[in-house]
Amino acid sequence: MFKISNKTIICISAAMLLLCSAANAIYYELAFIGGDSVDPTNWTVGNDWQPYGDIPYEADPCEWQSPQDCDLVWIGNNCVIPNGYVAYVRDFTLTVNYPGNSELYIPAGPANQDVSMTIESGGFLRSDFNFYASYFGPTDYKTYLNIERDAIVIVGWTFSARSSGASEINLDGYLRAEGKMGTSFDLNAFTHIDFGWSGMMVLGGDYTLQFSDASGWIQEGLITDRGVAYGQPGWGTTHGLKVEYKNNSTIITSIAYTPDPNAASNPVPADNDDNVYPDQVLSWNEPVFGPANMSYKLYLGMNPELNVTPVELTSTTYTPPVLLKGNTYYWRVDIVDADTGQTVKTGFNWEFTLPITASPELLSPANNSDVVQSMLLLQWKTDSYATENTLSLRLASDETWTDVVVTESSYQPTGLEPGEAYEWKVKSVFPDSSVLESEVWTFNTIDPVCNGDQRLVGDENDDCIVNITDLAIKLDNWLKW
Repeated sequence: MFKISNKTIICISAAMLLLCSAANAIYYELAFIGGDSVDPTNWTVGNDWQPYGDIPYEADPCEWQSPQDCDLVWIGNNCVIPNGYVAYVRDFTLTVNYPGNSELYIPAGPANQDVSMTIESGGFLRSDFNFYASYFGPTDYKTYLNIERDAIVIVGWTFSARSSGASEINLDGYLRAEGKMGTSFDLNAFTHIDFGWSGMMVLGGDYTLQFSDASGWIQEGLITDRGVAYGQPGWGTTHGLKVEYKNNSTIITSIAYTPDPNAASNPVPADNDDNVYPDQVLSWNEPVFGPANMSYKLYLGMNPELNVTPVELTSTTYTPPVLLKGNTYYWRVDIVDADTGQTVKTGFNWEFTLPITASPELLSPANNSDVVQSMLLLQWKTDSYATENTLSLRLASDETWTDVVVTESSYQPTGLEPGEAYEWKVKSVFPDSSVLESEVWTFNTIDPVCNGDQRLVGDENDDCIVNITDLAIKLDNWLKW
């Protein structure tokens, strides 16, 4: 530990590292590789940090009196960046047994011990270039990086946890690697990243394939969601990763991601949904860490201030009175301790819009689901103002659509091949000749599996059920003879 202005701090093992938790200090900057060091007086904040003598320093040859000779600095072990503190570094390594570099006067990392760093809620760490974790350490020792909820880590270039050694990253906060000068994530990662309820990783570029369930290092347990690894019970349902590619970035979160585990989350309709029907049922997920006896206050209105009388509920669904087309609605769900009647958590403000005319909305089957052809019924929701609806269907491998004009909001296709992927969509035409088209949905046809893979006697349509429908098919076949 170092003494600074009679105040004790505990800092971290790292090369090119930062200074950490000193009372009242807010901003720190350190040197970087390339022969150009930062003036150590940049560590001065108010009267708490004085240049030179009271600044942590290494013994010769790395002297702060000659900062141009010192590109990297070692300043301790097990660092905490507390709420409200900002740490700025040019290039960062959290490591065990760093070998040192005599030419750059890089001090060695700590020998044969675990190393940890915690960015507490409200803390911020920024690295202009890279962030390396466990880059040089032996496998017997680990580095631990804890990014708490509402903590932020921004990396300008590549986030890398690889090579030798082992690293564990507990991600409950926000980690972004921008990849401005190349890749943003090292695909040779040799680390364990555990996503928490509120953990989010944003990577510059498209990493959707690497973070899919088929990725080898996810299957090996190197990526977990709140401690649950790929293939374990709950993965893909209550646990797993949600991967989205938007605006040239890949966003990876827990499938149960919530900005605040103490608040209601995952609203239906989704926040800012602009294609909602008048019969919409509102729903949400209860908080992860709510009171034992929980109830809700739901605020709903067309005024964003939500200065309305709340609806008191004990369930996570609500069917509002008929909603009016052409309006935007605002809503919020507060968490209430039912034993005391006190609001313990004010919810997020959400909104949705009912357009005058809405695009077709999927009902069933669920998008990208596996279906048995004989049991397949395509169903969707159609705007009441639509005068005509056209269903388009094709093999996913084809370019040409087959169109069918439908009068109902359902359609049962025939002649589909088993073991194929199909795409479909619905187009609605309105009295003013305007057209709204749905998204493209998919389903996969499969052979029914029943009776030990043997067809049931009398099961004419291969739906694994023998009923009057099968009798009708058999009778029809007899009549054809």
